[in-house]
Formats: sequence, structure tokens, C-alpha cells
Amino acid sequence: MPRTRAKSVTGAAARTVQAEFPVEHVGVSWTGPKRGASIRLIGQDGSRGAWTALQPVCGAGADEDAGDPAKSVSVLVPAGGAAGYELRLPDGATDVRSTAIDTVNGPSGQVATATATVGRIADVEYITRAGWGADESLRFKADGTENSPQAY
Repeated sequence: MPRTRAKSVTGAAARTVQAEFPVEHVGVSWTGPKRGASIRLIGQDGSRGAWTALQPVCGAGADEDAGDPAKSVSVLVPAGGAAGYELRLPDGATDVRSTAIDTVNGPSGQVATATATVGRIADVEYITRAGWGADESLRFKADGTENSPQAY
């Protein structure tokens, strides 16, 4: 199971964040102009890196030279184990949210693995639903009919 943990903040608090864990990625979203945002990572020793322009990967709506704001903008930035970050957002940015993500040192989970196989069909071995621990109660709707067909 993935070893992931995160710290999400919104509004003004989203602009400078110190995490309690090494930050591997930073997710940033806002409403407003796509251009003019930047991030500066804070090292584990407290040093501040250079400001780097954010390159939005998702912007719904236009943001041409005329200045038409996007409806929403999101960016994912690799942070390489930073202690935190600072954000500069364009004038008019609202609904700011940032998330520090640790994909390396988070809690680990136990995952049960299937051991019961039924056999082979056309030389393909398969595992029964019971064998992989399926929750059979999820197969049926409230009226007793199946949620999905048995054959495709």
C-alpha cells in the first residue's frame, strides 16, 4: 500500500507552509489568472531556494493576453524532500489551496493478498471473489439486483 501523507491548507495560510515531514510534491490550485504564480522551496536547513514560475497543467477557461481569468488552475510541483514552501500568486487569485505531499515516508498499511485460486480457464488462472476478499454486500443494490453484470 502506498506510503503517503499530506498537509492541505487554504486561503492565506496556503501561501507559506512548513510541513512536519519531507515534502516530495506540492499541489497548488486557485481561481484566477494562470500566469504570474511562483513557488520557492524551503530546505530542511531553513534555506530558501530561488523563485520558480509555476506552469499550470489544468486551466479551465481562457487566460489570453486580454487577461481573461481561468475558472480554476492547478499545478503539481516536485519538491525533493523540502521542509516547506512559499507561494506567490497572481493578483486576483482566490480560492487558494495548497497541499504538501509525502509519497515516501508516510504510514504503511497492511494489504491482504489472495491465496485461493479456483483453476484455469483457457490456461488462465483466476482467483475467486472470496479468495481476494471481495465484500459481497457491495455486489447488490437495495432491491437485491446485481450492481454489475457477471459477463461482459
